[in-house]
Amino acid sequence: MVGSGLLSITGTSFAFLAPLIQAGTMGGLPLMVGMSLAGTPVQLALAPFLPKLKRVFSPLVSGIVVLLIGLSLIPTGMRSIARLPAEGAPVWSGGLVALVVIGVMIIAQSINKAWARMAAVLVGVVTGYTICGLMGWLQSPAPSSGSWLTLPQLFPFGLAFKWELLFPFAFIYLVCVLEAMGDITATSQLSGLPTDGPDHWARIRGGILADGLTCIGSTLLGGFPSATYAQNNGVIQMTGVAARRIGWVMAIILLCLGLFPRWVAGLR
Repeated sequence: MVGSGLLSITGTSFAFLAPLIQAGTMGGLPLMVGMSLAGTPVQLALAPFLPKLKRVFSPLVSGIVVLLIGLSLIPTGMRSIARLPAEGAPVWSGGLVALVVIGVMIIAQSINKAWARMAAVLVGVVTGYTICGLMGWLQSPAPSSGSWLTLPQLFPFGLAFKWELLFPFAFIYLVCVLEAMGDITATSQLSGLPTDGPDHWARIRGGILADGLTCIGSTLLGGFPSATYAQNNGVIQMTGVAARRIGWVMAIILLCLGLFPRWVAGLR
């Protein structure tokens, strides 16, 4: 089975940042993409044997990995909050918008209404954009001159390889396996599914196999490797919604946004 069968999201993990920067310094985008592709067999090779390795990759180990990755993202979030939303904006503007958004989301969660709980994240984002719009802090980029339809290209930046970078990338892929195990377990628990037994390990095995195949597809098209994220778990817990059909709808939306980048630039 390919895929966890859960409402999970993937994206380029911050865990890849250090080796990607090192590869970029040594060989630019071709080496970054090539080494990302070279490390993908780690996930594909481990996925079938994960049930037999559950004593090594215990929930404690994967949970600690997820916790450490989450903690490592705190400085990035704080820098984003401290960044000015627009040139000339007061130094406190970013912090103010962040506090208002967080406050609105907490209030929405506190209301004993299902619709308020499900819409908490959306209401918070809309509130933040509304504040920035009223204060004149929204910036509109220049119109794009590219074509309306952009199809993906195979190896758009070329490929390069260096043996000395293989171990760092392979190690990060191993870390992403542990991260995915923790994230999928958390998603299963929040979705009301058991977190032990053959079915649970089948979900983990399918999710990590899907991660490996996604990384191959991403790097072949000039992107960076992806990993299962944990952000969806917070949204599932807040909204109480874990239906898989939401993932299909969002996948179609993201596919359309990628194929029509000029239209997306007009929305920003």
